[in-house]
Amino acid sequence: MKEVEHFSFPRKWGTLRPKFIISLVAILAFLGIIIGYVEISQSRKDVMEILRREAETVTDALSVSAENAIQAYSEIEEYIENHLFNTALLVNHLNMESSLSVISFQNLMQESGVAKSFYVTEKGNLRGFAYPDKTVQNFKPGKVARFIEPLFSQSKDRTSGLVEDWEGQVHFAIGLKSTPEAAWVLCASPSTLLDLRRRVGIGRLIQDLGENEEIAYIVLQDEEGIISATKNVSTMPSLGTDSFSQQAVANRQVMSRVTQFNSQEVFETIKPLSIDSKMLGLIRVGLRMDAANQAVTRTTQRAVAVVFGFIVLGVILFNFLVTNQNYGLLTDAYSKIKTYTGNILETMADAVVAINREGRITLFNRAAEKLFARSSGTALGKSCHDIIGMQTSLLDEALTSGQGVQDKEVEYQLNDHKAILAVTTTLLRNNAGEIDSAVAVVKDLTEKKAYEERLRRQEKLTAMGELASGVAHEIRNPLNAISIIAQRFSYEFKPVEREAEYRDLADSVVSEAQRVSVIIDRFLEFARPPKLNLQRLELNEVIKKAVTLVDSQAKEKGVLIRYEAKDTIELSIDGYQIEQVLVNLLQNSLHAISSSGKINARFYQVDHEAVVEVSDTGVGIPTENLGKIFDLYFTTKEEGTGMGLSLSQRIVSEHGGRIDVSSEIGRGTTFKIFLPIRKEKV
Repeated sequence: MKEVEHFSFPRKWGTLRPKFIISLVAILAFLGIIIGYVEISQSRKDVMEILRREAETVTDALSVSAENAIQAYSEIEEYIENHLFNTALLVNHLNMESSLSVISFQNLMQESGVAKSFYVTEKGNLRGFAYPDKTVQNFKPGKVARFIEPLFSQSKDRTSGLVEDWEGQVHFAIGLKSTPEAAWVLCASPSTLLDLRRRVGIGRLIQDLGENEEIAYIVLQDEEGIISATKNVSTMPSLGTDSFSQQAVANRQVMSRVTQFNSQEVFETIKPLSIDSKMLGLIRVGLRMDAANQAVTRTTQRAVAVVFGFIVLGVILFNFLVTNQNYGLLTDAYSKIKTYTGNILETMADAVVAINREGRITLFNRAAEKLFARSSGTALGKSCHDIIGMQTSLLDEALTSGQGVQDKEVEYQLNDHKAILAVTTTLLRNNAGEIDSAVAVVKDLTEKKAYEERLRRQEKLTAMGELASGVAHEIRNPLNAISIIAQRFSYEFKPVEREAEYRDLADSVVSEAQRVSVIIDRFLEFARPPKLNLQRLELNEVIKKAVTLVDSQAKEKGVLIRYEAKDTIELSIDGYQIEQVLVNLLQNSLHAISSSGKINARFYQVDHEAVVEVSDTGVGIPTENLGKIFDLYFTTKEEGTGMGLSLSQRIVSEHGGRIDVSSEIGRGTTFKIFLPIRKEKV
């Protein structure tokens, strides 16, 4: 009987038997194939996850930009509508008071920036006023009559919307009912609104991002079709025919898939765009999969090579090579995707800061460097709290609460100034659903808010000026009559008794009437400031003269005035009026100092503006009064008129400049006058 042979590993590789070699090769090949398949699947899964995060980051950024753009355009469009209505009300008031001439009407329309305006009957026929002049020859009443029809048929006093004129141009217009038979129609320039939409829209952002070679396309579309897209997009499946898009809209969530675009495979992410729960459309972002496919292909090829290496070199060497090679491929693919993300984020105008679960900074783009005055080299890897300070509270809240915020306005102390920022925070999660990192998109609203405040102040100043003018005219006529009557009583009548007392009383009436007349003159001075006598003057000399005029008063009070000029420049200004503004500010500072204080006056240049700064060590202005100090007749002085700062504001505005103020109780107040530097000659 033949003895059964027991299986055993040979002591030397050179003595391997054929059956053992075949079995070992088969086992190793099977193990290699299984391991290779698992590695390839995992590699593709990891690459797809990176692409998904990349696409979602882009869609989130576009969504935030779209919402900001739409809100900004709506606010500015509302401002244009209010401006047109205010202009129409002013014209109607002047017309009702018989104070409106053709020339004054033309000048008012030109100064208000109105494109076209006319006074028409309910049938659209002109009724005396039209701007510009050529409107009279070309005017056709049909379309205008349809636009103002609601004013007469629905008992409305105003309307607004789009109207097409006789030249085929579409205007944004308002209609104001003047009488039961007539109305005013004012139109804004269509080119102005179109340029506004282009500048605040996201079309430019989509085009800029679309130039990145790794982005196949970016599309913003709604049920009607494509709203905006990159240049290479001509068609895109509509929302009604694409079930994948319909599912994204129905679920109101971000969805991703692999699809075809121009015969190329792309990774597409779709995000619904909505504002205030109103669905506006979809944002589609397609990323090219060439790099990802190449990475997967290289992974497959190397996995096959590793199988043979596994067979030749053994299980240990095979496992080492596969792990090492696949790790290198994934690292390379991840680095590329990270580079693409970095390029997109670096080009964004808003600051973007990302932190990991430990609160350390992992992303700090150029806009963040500029906003927080920190380089990314010094910020990355550091604690966000150490680099930025208390401004990280929203990111910390997002990590701890698991919820982000959308366009939350906050006031931050950045270096030496306060800034108003709109912050949006987003959380990124890993495959297990755990929070991986938090991202903050920060938009600096400081300049926008400052501009809105200056605009509000200017509108208020104009309204106060108009009120002052009206009140002055209403008082002057009866006041003159009172003065004349009092003079006649003094000179033409002689009382029977107590003649001295009678004369004193009559003279007092005349004196008080004259004092009221002086106040009225101040009213009119504010309402109709004198025209500027512009000359090329050294601003430095004007400031020195103003300081000299106040210096003697300061010395009597024991206050030291210092003047420092870093630049010398000529400006087209009215030297006398600017001098009056500076004297007023210096005297205000002097009154705010009890004794032995200091007043510092400085002059320097910032970009295209000349800055005159007057600061003191006085008592300061309470926060609740800072917004009122430029109002007419607002004063905290016992003998103050409340007109100084109002007139100063108006004079600086007439020069095309502005006045800013900052104050701290117990520390003092600083006024800054900004005057534009122009090259044109007077």
